[in-house]
Amino acid sequence: MVRIAGGASHVGAAAESMHDKPVSDGQAHDASSGVPDPSIRRGPTLQDLMSHSSRMPTDGQLAQGRANLRKVRALDAGPLDATGEPVSRARWREQDGATGLPRVVDEPAHAFVDAVASMRHEIADIKASLDEQSIGSGRTDAFARESMQEWAGRTHRAVAGLEYPEAHLDDAKRKIYVNWRANGPETPPEQRRGDARAGLRALKKLNRRPNGVDVRAQTRPGTNPAEYEKMHGKEAALNEFAYYVLPKKPREFSADQPFARLTVNFDADALPAVAPRIGKIVNGRPDDVGQAKIMGPARTGARVDDAVVYMSVANPGAAREIDAKLRKDIPPPQRPSTAPGMEPLSRTSAYAEYGEASTGSHEMDRGEIVMQAVADKLDGDPRPLTDLMRDAVERAGYDPQRPSHLADRLAVRDARPQRRGLSGFVGRLLGRK
Repeated sequence: MVRIAGGASHVGAAAESMHDKPVSDGQAHDASSGVPDPSIRRGPTLQDLMSHSSRMPTDGQLAQGRANLRKVRALDAGPLDATGEPVSRARWREQDGATGLPRVVDEPAHAFVDAVASMRHEIADIKASLDEQSIGSGRTDAFARESMQEWAGRTHRAVAGLEYPEAHLDDAKRKIYVNWRANGPETPPEQRRGDARAGLRALKKLNRRPNGVDVRAQTRPGTNPAEYEKMHGKEAALNEFAYYVLPKKPREFSADQPFARLTVNFDADALPAVAPRIGKIVNGRPDDVGQAKIMGPARTGARVDDAVVYMSVANPGAAREIDAKLRKDIPPPQRPSTAPGMEPLSRTSAYAEYGEASTGSHEMDRGEIVMQAVADKLDGDPRPLTDLMRDAVERAGYDPQRPSHLADRLAVRDARPQRRGLSGFVGRLLGRK
């Protein structure tokens, strides 16, 4: 593990600020009056000290608190975190100096709390920044590069001051990515639940209709929304991670060619319009679309992506055609958001390409580049993080100036649907987040 000296943690900074007592205008010393404020001269009385002492925890209470904290294995990253995933306490193996045998070591409690606080701070900061300047509504050619650099910078900032930065590098990378979306307008809880229920009804309707597609839960393969609700209850069906929209007739594509994704953003109340339109795209484009995915009804409107269209070829022209069809029925979100490392096509969708060897989500694929650059910086590489990112992007086979696209444009331009077996392309897509 690498420890970066001199980095103040967010927890430490917060603790310092808690001890700074603000002075109101009514308490300020008025020099012109010539009468000093008595509260400035007054020191603590014996009664003050005794009262303060009685409020301090005893040694036994402190010991019990430390013991309870040692048992904590995970903490959530706060109410703003759209992942809904707790931060896990780091654990690793090392050699016991006394016995020479390997032993399991838990991250110290104070270091773990610092890590969680740092991620909470970064999540709040990214959402506040996006409130001020909606990223993804323009700057098309430069956006992928600039956003990936910012993604790396925020990830580095989240971990660099920690005692064990590399232990939380993956968590920080993921949380910053998923939360790359401005907070939407406040929606009353009952309205939000109503929107989610309407979205679930739309998914069930899409699955029932003779429209050439099936809808299946991502975490329960083979289970449609109605079956999911019957087996696990409405709340579970509403909060399912995502639902795939699959062609009824399996499509066979080669795994030996580049492919692409379109991410789609919309507000929570738009799902009834989104579901049938995405169904039409999956059914109507057998040569360049393999399948699609729509986030669970209770999850839409908060993440960096609300739906994904998986393209079987890397074809920017086809992506623009799909974007135009999406915009026919899907109103753009009130606050648009484009995932870092993607190229915005409109306020509704964004595009990115992937090499044939890529097997993960966009966050995993481009996030690996971010993690490599940040790890090099943590290891002491003196070069600017922007230079480290450029090199990592190039090593991964993407265009350093436009990392939403592959560097080898000839391979993309010549890509054609090659139907050579079901296990390749479709197999790569199933299970991706």
